[in-house]
Amino acid sequence: MKNRCPKTARRLNVVFAALWLAACGADGPDVPAPDGRTAQEITFPAPPAPDANGRTQALARASSGLPVVYESRTPQVCEVDALSGWVQMRAQGVCIILARQSGDEQFRPAQAEQEIRAAAPAPVPAEGVRRYTVQAVFHEPDTQPFDSIFIGSFERDERTGEIRNLHGALSQSMTGAANGTGAWEEMSHVTLTHTLSVLADDAAGGTLVTVFRLPTTNTLSASPRDNGTDGWSPGSGRALYYGYDGGAYTQPNPGNAYVRIFVPRDPLAPLNAQQLARIAYADCTPEGMMGDVCMTGTDAAFYGVSGSMGGYPVAQHIALDSSAAD
Repeated sequence: MKNRCPKTARRLNVVFAALWLAACGADGPDVPAPDGRTAQEITFPAPPAPDANGRTQALARASSGLPVVYESRTPQVCEVDALSGWVQMRAQGVCIILARQSGDEQFRPAQAEQEIRAAAPAPVPAEGVRRYTVQAVFHEPDTQPFDSIFIGSFERDERTGEIRNLHGALSQSMTGAANGTGAWEEMSHVTLTHTLSVLADDAAGGTLVTVFRLPTTNTLSASPRDNGTDGWSPGSGRALYYGYDGGAYTQPNPGNAYVRIFVPRDPLAPLNAQQLARIAYADCTPEGMMGDVCMTGTDAAFYGVSGSMGGYPVAQHIALDSSAAD
């Protein structure tokens, strides 16, 4: 039978072809499904200039009102506390701070950067005082290939042996990607600047020095129901946060963290097994917790319990800071 509508048929073929190309695209890229969440924006006000000690604060704000997390893009120049935004300059140069907001059911993720310039390097120690660098490693069986690593520095009066101004950053092994290599740069870090405990340990031949994130030692549960003691001693509190009381939430988690190092009488001497067993850490910040349990690292033989995820100290190395003058 003769087709009485050839032009109509041709038009329909063209329409169907156009629809197929629009939907499938001959070799074009796949079109992602639309994200119905609202976009958010992160903004920074101008930061105040670093003070005489090289301290300032980044104060990013997300238009969503959700909290932001900070990260230093230039750790050789500056460190930043992930939650508060407090910045510690470490050297002359440009400090780049990244602020991130991961989004939620309503808002899409966002991030922004801010530059802070340091006109001068970190203060030089006083005469007779030397600056040392320190690195401690806590093996984390459950977060491999990522370990908890502390990188910092301290000052020592060579005449009196007094140790002060321990500060640095602790990596958070649970933040590493599943396919990562275990590198320091792949993890988030928490900045520690408050040296609140310096104790002579004559039995081990040196000094225990502990630096905290906050200007308080309140870190781990002090409740007797949690085997708590003073709110921070390594191995106490069942690794529960300060304010937790045998299953009851008596106050919000302050989000503290600390690292304890051991400095021998000869700071450059390698640690023996007895000295290494004394170093420890606890991280009760949101990124360093599993529900109500903080990430901790302790030697089971010395403190009576290993870390909350099996973490324990495996190395500590102290060296002279080659960038500091004597």
